[in-house]
Amino acid sequence: MYISLLQIIILFFGFLIIGPVLMLPTLVAISRKHPKTILIALVNCIFGWTVIGWGIALVWSFSSNKIENQQ
Repeated sequence: MYISLLQIIILFFGFLIIGPVLMLPTLVAISRKHPKTILIALVNCIFGWTVIGWGIALVWSFSSNKIENQQ
């Protein structure tokens, strides 16, 4: 079984595109300075390979990043 150069190139560019897309929730949380960035990154790393886990992490990263005052 041979792997052609074209298949290697397709895999390389596939990982090059899919990698940042899978890490998008974490990158958004970091850029927005979300107070729960570590938890978002953890959820993304554990459940990000599923569509539901990735979607939850993405929505959470776009949620309000204000720390509410508890009185």
